Amino acid sequence: MQNMPLLSRFLGTAVLASVLGGMLFSFEWSHAAGPPVMQVTPASVEMMQILRDEHGMMTNMIKAQLATERMN
Repeated sequence: MQNMPLLSRFLGTAVLASVLGGMLFSFEWSHAAGPPVMQVTPASVEMMQILRDEHGMMTNMIKAQLATERMN
């Protein structure tokens, strides 16, 4: 690196510093805001019962399919 002209060494260093600085700067801006904050509303008792009913129906359907497959 001693044989390189002074301007070339300066430009090489400046380009490297610019690239690294740009990467760090963009990283900070993209992560500074953090994830969006969501308002969570608890499910009502009725909605939870519907969910349980749906899960029960899915369980019954899978059991029926397995029973049909075993008979064949």
